[in-house]
Amino acid sequence: MGLHVYLDAACTQQVSEGTELAPWAEDLNGTDGETKARQLWLKNDNNPAGKTFEDVVITAQGDTAAINLQFALDVSGSPGTWAESITMPNGDYLTAAPFWARVVVASGTPEQNVSAADTKVTAKQFAV
Repeated sequence: MGLHVYLDAACTQQVSEGTELAPWAEDLNGTDGETKARQLWLKNDNNPAGKTFEDVVITAQGDTAAINLQFALDVSGSPGTWAESITMPNGDYLTAAPFWARVVVASGTPEQNVSAADTKVTAKQFAV
């Protein structure tokens, strides 16, 4: 599948999807609990024009109740409603499409490095 997640709108900083080789990282306060959100981009970077993607779902894998990843559709540059997974619009994704992700750390979470939580993208690819 040619869909990948990027940290930047120019799609030069790809985020690993299930491999943990290039995760997006955040430092959060587990003692008091903290939430951080960031905009990410989804792009079709290795399939020729003439393909479309449907049922595009972005979800987390490996998160926990103490360290939870959530997602939101982009609404004019701001996050929409936060959820455990989001369904992106159908399209070819030849132009990067923004969406939002946030990490929610519950208060009382011990200091730790978490690398098992990752962003997962699933979709059906069709010829147009």
